[in-house]
Amino acid sequence: MTRTIVALATAGVLVAHDASAQEAPIPRVEVGGVVSAIVPFVSDGANVMIGGGPKLTVNIWRGIGIEVEADVVGPTESSGIYGLYLVQVKAPITRSGNGARGFSVTAGVAGAASYHRFDESRTPRPDGSVLVQPGYRRFRADSPNTLVFGIARDYVVDRLVSSTWGVQVLGGGIGIIGVRAYVGLTLGAGSYR
Repeated sequence: MTRTIVALATAGVLVAHDASAQEAPIPRVEVGGVVSAIVPFVSDGANVMIGGGPKLTVNIWRGIGIEVEADVVGPTESSGIYGLYLVQVKAPITRSGNGARGFSVTAGVAGAASYHRFDESRTPRPDGSVLVQPGYRRFRADSPNTLVFGIARDYVVDRLVSSTWGVQVLGGGIGIIGVRAYVGLTLGAGSYR
């Protein structure tokens, strides 16, 4: 009986495969926010614009995700709210020790958006009447005409929270060629571990 147990144990050791670490799950949907700094390079020098806003990531396969971000940026020279929106693909190039996403490359497109509120105006006419133009609001979003390429780093902080940071190069149609750096937090709809 002892010989049979020893023979079975020896056979089990000889055919056993190496144990591999279980890959950490990445939630299908991540929601969060970022704070960013954009340095546009224009002919009259560089100015830093600060921004921030929401971020949504949908992970479609093995850490490859589609991200949508919207940043309100300022300061600007005129009244109103100005922003930048991005749609990009994020693909991991390294993984951390627990199998979670580490460094990633990002590539996508960006566009500009603005929101203005105009007050009611009253203009007196020569005949004594008053021309009243009612107040109105205007939202405008340009088509995505700027290419965005960069590198990002994700780090799991907690079971439900991940931090992210990245550096991107923007270039193209909005006339700005610059660099965008951002940091943020995301909450996973599910667990990171």
